[in-house]
This record gives sequence, structure tokens and C-alpha cells, in this order.
Amino acid sequence: MLFIGPAPSLSGDVLGKALTGPEDRLLKQALEDASRKAGWTPTYYITNLVACRSWDPESRHDRDPAEDEIIACRSRLMSLVARVRPERIILLGPVAQQEGVKIFPDATGIPHPEGIIYSGGALHSALITVAYQRFWMSLWGIIKKIKKEGE
Repeated sequence: MLFIGPAPSLSGDVLGKALTGPEDRLLKQALEDASRKAGWTPTYYITNLVACRSWDPESRHDRDPAEDEIIACRSRLMSLVARVRPERIILLGPVAQQEGVKIFPDATGIPHPEGIIYSGGALHSALITVAYQRFWMSLWGIIKKIKKEGE
């Protein structure tokens, strides 16, 4: 499985990782829970459409990657896909889904872990519980399909 998000955060950019912090932990926990239920643990990789943080100096916040940034990073992404040869590409969140489906039309889209954790910038445990259940059930369905196709 190859998970593709839009762009790394500041910490992701510094660490050279696609996901960091609570988003990374949530994705890994959901994968563990879904794999346990499916009775099979797939190999997975996580990357982004763009390799570097998309930053808006005026607002001093991360922004969605621009189309020219996505195009500039496409060869890096395609090289990774060629090396990994994933059975499924999973696009995390609306930006990755909107732009990633242009490159990978057969990819599956699911929510980005960040959207599950933060709503309006605040942590909401009750909302996280419901959103998390939907998230891991999506992963479980994907893992079951991959497992069945491999049998």
C-alpha cells in the first residue's frame, strides 16, 4: 500500500517524513487495528504529492501545494511508485484526492488523518472517535480486498 498526502508539515519537512506527530500515530494505529481485524498486515509506505512543505509567508501557515509544485515533484513520486510497486495507492484527504487522481486514476481516497484529529484547530475527542471508526473501517475494507486478491 502507498499512502499519498498533499505535502509535509514543518516537522515533516525538517525530518524528511511525509507524516509526523499525531497524524502519523493515528494512521499507524488505524492500520494496526484494521490489519488485526483483517488477519493480515500489509507492507505500506507513506509519501506526499510534493517533497517540500507548502508555506504561505503572508498567513504564516501551511497551504495546499500549487499545481506547479505538484508537477515539479511528479518525477520523484513516479520514481517512488516504480520502486515500491504498490497494489493500492491511497490518497489522503481532499487535496491529494483532487490532484492525485489526475496521476493515479485508480487510486482510493480516504480522509487525511489530520482532518480526523483537528476540527477548527481544536481537538475534539468525541468527533475523533466517530471519525476514527470510519477511517479504520475504510482501511479495513482496503486491506481485505488486497488480501483476497493475493489469495
